[in-house]
Formats: sequence, structure tokens, C-alpha cells
Amino acid sequence: MGISGKPDYANHEGTLYLSHLVFPLGTAQPFLLSSTVKRDNLLFTVDLTNPDVYAEGRIALRCGDLHIFRAKFIWRATCYEWLRFINYGLAPLEFTFSFQFDADLADLFEVRGVKREKKGARLETEIEADRVAFSYRGPTTLCAARKSNSLQRRHADIAHDLCAQAQILKQRFNRDFWCDELSTYAIALDRDKRRCEIRASNAGHCLFTGIATDEYARRIAETLLSAGSFSGWGIRTLDIAEVRYNPMSYQAKGRR
Repeated sequence: MGISGKPDYANHEGTLYLSHLVFPLGTAQPFLLSSTVKRDNLLFTVDLTNPDVYAEGRIALRCGDLHIFRAKFIWRATCYEWLRFINYGLAPLEFTFSFQFDADLADLFEVRGVKREKKGARLETEIEADRVAFSYRGPTTLCAARKSNSLQRRHADIAHDLCAQAQILKQRFNRDFWCDELSTYAIALDRDKRRCEIRASNAGHCLFTGIATDEYARRIAETLLSAGSFSGWGIRTLDIAEVRYNPMSYQAKGRR
């Protein structure tokens, strides 16, 4: 249950992406037998069974003949669900089930009862054979969209100059800091502009910023994941081949 007392089905980064989720078995709701969350909090499992299901005034499915197992887990910001049905009756079964879902894309403050003065707009739902996509444009996005054209015209020249400066910086950085024998960037330049050639985890920041060339980025990744730099638990601050490497000191070695 959510903070508001209502189910919060799928929250991600402060937004309620799934506000309604119902799993009917035909026209009835299954009976809950048990539910649990694994001790590592990675898997949520539910055991269900069917109520009496009638067709044309007769029982078509007796209560308890069908066991339904549901498992949920989250991986890479996606919620996955696995369903398993087992028939304990004496005859083959034919039944229908469905998922009914919707999304209001409210934020966590709205879920707690805060009333927004301004709200965005719900966009048209995209329905395809294997996917359904809910879209929402927030009030800030609406305002930004109206201003984007004028901002682009006003700052086009500035953006062009900054891109040119960034390209020059990238070329100079790769020329001055790259250590070809170590397949990584120098950790620093001394006062005489000589490279401090040390295999350290600092070079990993260059992968995030995009300042590394494609070729250098590939070689840095191989260096950081080599046996000397990667411990199995993380990337060492210093490679084990470095003179100042000390497995007992975080500042001299450590892991990021």
C-alpha cells in the first residue's frame, strides 16, 4: 500500500507510472493464498486460486482447482512479471484472464495529497501489438516548448562557439594526456607539462564526460577491467602494478 493508503503500483524516480492494476480471472477476482518478499528484497511472489466460476448457471470451475503463481522483480528500471497456472482438477480447463492497467503519472507529492495548481497534459496512449505506452507532458515541458524556438535563435551563435571550444579542448586533452604504453590517460601533468604516467581509476571519468575518443575509450575500458585494476568487487584506485599500490590503504589503493 502506498503512503496515501492506496496502492502505489509502480514508482520510479518520484513518478507514479502505474496507478491502476487489476488481474481478473474471467469476471471474478482470484483468492489470495499467500504472498512474500524474498529476504534479499529482489523478488515478490504471490499464490492465488480461483473462486467458483459459473457458466450458464452451472459451476464451470470449482474453487481451488486452479493454482496461480505470480512473481515480480525489478531490473534496470523495468518491472517484470511471471505468471504460472497449474490445473489440479480432473478435466482440462478453458478460462480467460486479463490485466487492466492505467497511469496518471502523478508525482509522489500528489500521491500524498498535495494539489497542484498547474498540471501537464496526458498525451494520446500508444497501443501496438506488443506494447502500450502512456505519455504525459508536464507543465514545465509545455512552457519550455513554447520558448524553445526563440532560445535556439538567441543562443545559436553562443552554442556554436562553445562546441568549437569543446572540440579544441578534446583534441588538446587527448594529445597531452594519453599514455599509449599504459592504454590510459595520465593522472596529471607536472609543472613542466610532463605526464604523470600512473594507471588509476581517474581515467574512468573521461568515459562519462565523452572527452575520450572512441578508440581511447575502448582501451581505457579494457585497462580498467583488467586483472590489475578490477578486483571482482570494483575498480581499484591504483593498479596493483603501481609502486604506491597498498592493499591496506584506501587512499593508496581502495576501490571506487
